[in-house]
Amino acid sequence: MKNLIQRLKKRKFSVLVVLALVLSIGAVRGVELYGGNITTPGASAPVVFTELDSSNIQDLLLNTDAVILIEFYSGQSIDAQAQSMILDKALEAYAGKVVFCRLDVDAESELADKLGVSAPSFVMVHNGKRVNATDGLLSEEQVGQFIEAGLKTASK
Repeated sequence: MKNLIQRLKKRKFSVLVVLALVLSIGAVRGVELYGGNITTPGASAPVVFTELDSSNIQDLLLNTDAVILIEFYSGQSIDAQAQSMILDKALEAYAGKVVFCRLDVDAESELADKLGVSAPSFVMVHNGKRVNATDGLLSEEQVGQFIEAGLKTASK
């Protein structure tokens, strides 16, 4: 990709055109760009969450072979914000083993209603099927146990 960017710069393409191409190539390759970090599944990098919404959730759930953990949260809830901080700490151990996603139930209220979820809650999915789910606040230890149970179920 670096060679492509260098060739485009030599041909005097604008920075915006180069950025658009990099983002579209990244999307095709499954690269995620968040907060300046570039991560790919299985890479050792900071934990990065894919923000889910009605436009991308179906594709992710049905077309991803990896085990997916979805955190259903509310940006307006103090409890859900505290849960997110606990989850951030606990998930570093599972980077590369689990794809981490989040869905804001306030911003996607229609989708949350369809799925029958509220915040905070967690669902793990593998090959389009739910392998673990829980509602409510979890400690860091409980998050680890939840993920381990989901990975064990997914491996069967």
